Amino acid sequence: MKTLLRPHHGLCIQFYEGKGYNEEFTKKMDALINQIQRNPRMVIQLHTAVDELCNSCPNNIDSECISYEKVKRFDEKVLSYCDLNSGQVLSMQEFLQLVKDMIIEKDLQPSICSDCEWYSICIK
Repeated sequence: MKTLLRPHHGLCIQFYEGKGYNEEFTKKMDALINQIQRNPRMVIQLHTAVDELCNSCPNNIDSECISYEKVKRFDEKVLSYCDLNSGQVLSMQEFLQLVKDMIIEKDLQPSICSDCEWYSICIK
């Protein structure tokens, strides 16, 4: 079974430190991190719409993100920098490594998500 994942969440996962929009979101993120640690080869499908994590986000209203344009831009930049496509299927391990190599190691996060409310966590 494939887990749907927004591409920009490949950054969020790598900088996550136990904080989130609310308790429900934090529990969902904790569960995903635990799942990744248990099975780094889990299969994901990159998806530029509401995903597993979004289901617990307060910005998700009736299965639509109220910050859609902003997060769509985040997703598109992650896909572009990693030379990936929406709908692409790969392992979580492979995806996170690509994000690390192609974005984090090159310090490209500011060009992707500097206007994210959680950005200060990612630049520590």
